[in-house]
Amino acid sequence: MISDKKPAVVGRLLRRIRLSKTGSAKDVWLVSIGTDGKLAYESGDWLMVSPQNPPDQVGRLAKLLKNADFDRLSRDFTILSVHRPLAQWIFENAAREESHGQLSDWLKGDFCALTRGYVVADILERFANVPVPAEALEVNLKPLKPRLYSIASAPEVDPNTIELVVASAFYAGPDGKYHEGAASSFLNKYLPIGGEMHIQVAKTHFKLPNDPRTDVIFVGPGTGIAPFRGFLQQRDFLIKSGDQLGRSWLFFGDQHRAMDYIFEDELAAYQKSGALTRLDLAFSRDQDHKIYVQDRIWENREEIWKWVSGGTYIYVCGTANPMAKDVLEAFAKIARVCGNLSEEAAKDYVQIMQKSRRYLQDVY
Repeated sequence: MISDKKPAVVGRLLRRIRLSKTGSAKDVWLVSIGTDGKLAYESGDWLMVSPQNPPDQVGRLAKLLKNADFDRLSRDFTILSVHRPLAQWIFENAAREESHGQLSDWLKGDFCALTRGYVVADILERFANVPVPAEALEVNLKPLKPRLYSIASAPEVDPNTIELVVASAFYAGPDGKYHEGAASSFLNKYLPIGGEMHIQVAKTHFKLPNDPRTDVIFVGPGTGIAPFRGFLQQRDFLIKSGDQLGRSWLFFGDQHRAMDYIFEDELAAYQKSGALTRLDLAFSRDQDHKIYVQDRIWENREEIWKWVSGGTYIYVCGTANPMAKDVLEAFAKIARVCGNLSEEAAKDYVQIMQKSRRYLQDVY
């Protein structure tokens, strides 16, 4: 269940649209969730989603247990990774004699590294010599916690709908087969249209400036574009309402333009309406040398410094390492080179921007 001061509400899956194209190494979907007006949110907020485990893994595990509760295995417990208490319990109570050595090595060593890729059913199949009572398993499993997603829509467009950009997660198991991530497979694959989920909004400081005339720079490669889609919807609404807006500049990228350029038509429409002033793209694998968003930022350093030194707000969304780290270093380097600052002063400049919330990050 979602742990928050406010109770979770029930959302319904309205539709999902595959954003990544055939041939892409990624599986990315736009997921639309109906809220019936029960959840107030702002663009830039997060949505907390209580997922369910993949049915195939729940089925595998149920066959290995005594008195298995299928619903609880689906909704309440983390079964796609293995935790030390479970391995310890099997070692002490149900392990095959020939497996004691490996289990002992795991328990004495780097447990997380040694069990990476295993799911709970793998462990029971490999090591348990008797069916494990469901009650014993449950006390040694972690709860299945809600997942946070950056909201990819603005309530000005539709206050009754929240949209997410969800990339399917896959990881290799010990048998070489790929397992699915719980939350992404729940949203992208298993939940039927019209199906229900428990959701709640988590407020953030990742918000557009109070003065819409302030210039903004968005950096969001891959699914990091999610909150900026919401921001652009908000800006487009303000333009149509007659408001005067500052400039906006988006840096977006992924692996291949032909397969991974999500929201291409929408971005073109926002450029036409004026919600998006400038767009720079970085598709890393469309040429011999890889080009990333931080490279495009550095290429445009002189113009970027004019924006930043003039009071522009900077927003970064995506992976904390290495993307967000590299982008932060690129802006610090621009401050040093284009602002004629010492290395220390350039770092201080960016840190002051962060403390004053002119440089905001939504990273994972």
